[in-house]
Amino acid sequence: AYAFMFVIVVLLALLVYLLIKRMVTRPARYISEVMSDYIARSEKSSVKLEYEGDNEFSMIAEAFNRMTEDIDKYIDDIARFGRERERARAEVDIASGIQMGFLPFGSAILSNCRIEAMMKPAKDVGGDLYNYLELDPTHTMAVIADVSGKGIPSAILMTVILTHIRQSARIGVSPGEILKSVNDTFSKKNPKLMFVTAFVGIYDSEAGTLTYANAGHNPPYLLKDRPVLLDKASGTPLGLFPGDIFEEATVEMEEGDALFLYTDGVNEAVNAAGEFFGTERLEKVLAKVARSKAAHIMETVKASLREFTSGAYQNDDITIMSVRV
Repeated sequence: AYAFMFVIVVLLALLVYLLIKRMVTRPARYISEVMSDYIARSEKSSVKLEYEGDNEFSMIAEAFNRMTEDIDKYIDDIARFGRERERARAEVDIASGIQMGFLPFGSAILSNCRIEAMMKPAKDVGGDLYNYLELDPTHTMAVIADVSGKGIPSAILMTVILTHIRQSARIGVSPGEILKSVNDTFSKKNPKLMFVTAFVGIYDSEAGTLTYANAGHNPPYLLKDRPVLLDKASGTPLGLFPGDIFEEATVEMEEGDALFLYTDGVNEAVNAAGEFFGTERLEKVLAKVARSKAAHIMETVKASLREFTSGAYQNDDITIMSVRV
């Protein structure tokens, strides 16, 4: 009798074991294998748990399948973001190449003027530009401008505006006429309502005068014994109103005087505390170097900006130019 009961107990134990193996061990092993396989792929995968029933394992399978769907979607999002970021980076590189390729060297001697210029692009390419051109042995043109927006459209527009300005200057028109010609052409075909602020100055070494016109740009400074703001001629930005007239003004420039031009990336430079560099601070810096050489003027302004913005993000292009007689 004892032997019979022992056999019964063994058989029951074996049956329980088989049931446990069928109901617990196998599903657990199956789930473990599928999960391990999914993890081992380290990429988007079609691996899914197929388990029927109404127990903990079916809940685990359902949760795992939801998790893999979320992970797969996340992988798709990451891949798409990576492609978009690569395209954006390529666009920035192209725009930067266009932008820098059309700017002249940062240092030159034209007629009896010493010119120093530099542009420090922000991480997002904008549309700053500077240019200088010897029109004839006694006339030198200096231009600084800022195109609205960022990226390739702004960079391309910058090259078009710059080319138009140079062509107009070569046929002998005045600064106001140059801006009027550019504005009339640009305003007629401007579906995106972009605009350009610009300053054009032409120095006549024979007469010792600077004639200038301004299309909504930051007024530059004439550096004599102190900075003098050149704000006697003003106008609207280019590209907005066809037919606009751009008034001109003329000032004397003697030996040792300098013209300092800049874009709003200078006065709107922000430090770590969120403060603007501002025109008042700029004027104080220029007052210290008003009678200095062009290169020293540039280096002093650049050093002041570096010190002020240390640790802060540069949110706009910074362009400055000095033309010293």
